[in-house]
Amino acid sequence: MELLRRYEDRLDLAFDFEPLMLPASGRIRMRPPVVTEAQLSVALSDDGQAARETGRIYQITRRATLSAGKPNWRSYLVPVFSPPTMSPESLRPRTDKEAVAWDRCVAQGWADGERMAVENFRDGLGNLERDMIGMGRFLVLLRAGLVEPPRVAMRHIRVQGGGNDMRLNDTQLNITGGARLNSNQGRWRETPQIAPGGPIGTVIR
Repeated sequence: MELLRRYEDRLDLAFDFEPLMLPASGRIRMRPPVVTEAQLSVALSDDGQAARETGRIYQITRRATLSAGKPNWRSYLVPVFSPPTMSPESLRPRTDKEAVAWDRCVAQGWADGERMAVENFRDGLGNLERDMIGMGRFLVLLRAGLVEPPRVAMRHIRVQGGGNDMRLNDTQLNITGGARLNSNQGRWRETPQIAPGGPIGTVIR
């Protein structure tokens, strides 16, 4: 936690999701899908009689979601836990031998906890980087026509309810169709981010 506080300003700049968010309606925005990319994938059959080599593989690994805010690195890196509680009196050591064993096990548990904390932090950082890069990759592929955006249905009701509960100017949003990778090369297009022969391959008009 002290490390995160020390680098808080840098983390705010490095992991700013604001440019990645998509508009939906009013204060509601869409968190883009996460697209992963694998390069130079090679697969061999068990008997070695068949092989497959793929230049790039794209996968949508997380669906788009509607949100009133934007993701924050703190939800990935700041742990949520309850403070420890004292063991019941009946479980505490009563003899010198039990006290020695108690101290040894507490030290071992503390060391295990420190290792787990480091592993959890690394996992959280990896997930944070994966999601941010994956959302950016989705936007790049969207401009190039390699992916179709999610479909959103909107319903606006001027007045709803009555009696003890009434809503005015009520807008309801629903994601009715998820993003889809587009294999129709005829609909691909060049963008400043992706040129012919670039990271998505040659653009076919």
